[in-house]
Amino acid sequence: MINFSFIKRYFIFLSQKNSFNLVLGTFPILIVSIFGIFPLSYNIYKNIRLSSELNKYISYSKEKIDFLNNAQQELIQLKTPLRYYRSYMPDNPMLSNYLVMLDSIFTYNGFFTENISTLIEEDTKIIQIEALIYGYGDLSNLVQEIESQNRVTNIKTIHLKTIKNRLSTKLVLEISYK
Repeated sequence: MINFSFIKRYFIFLSQKNSFNLVLGTFPILIVSIFGIFPLSYNIYKNIRLSSELNKYISYSKEKIDFLNNAQQELIQLKTPLRYYRSYMPDNPMLSNYLVMLDSIFTYNGFFTENISTLIEEDTKIIQIEALIYGYGDLSNLVQEIESQNRVTNIKTIHLKTIKNRLSTKLVLEISYK
């Protein structure tokens, strides 16, 4: 703690002797304040600004760490369902395997395949399949069987037509791949 009464007495003493001693006595105080106190206060000001900037970065980093921890927890929860992702949406189309499986579903449900055509859209990685089938089977069981397969299948349209007591059906399906 600085004793200000001492400094005050010092200035009074210097002013009583003569003005030259006053100037000479204040010169060291000016030098100390210019070269000591001002740079010190400037450094303190810079450090305060730097400290506030660092606190902003620390809080931003904490938010990002919390976000990443939450994402990691979600990933852990999704690992089990993602185990079967490749069978639901494979890397390559595997169209021949899917068509064989689709034909066996038609046959199992009492339908016969008259015609199957495919359209592969490379840019969207979607394969559109049009199947013309006929038979006496149950259409609701056929749809349930198609939907219960591992491969993700989107049934776009179903057109029904009855010809001579026989059900003719046109199915438009879409499957995707990565």
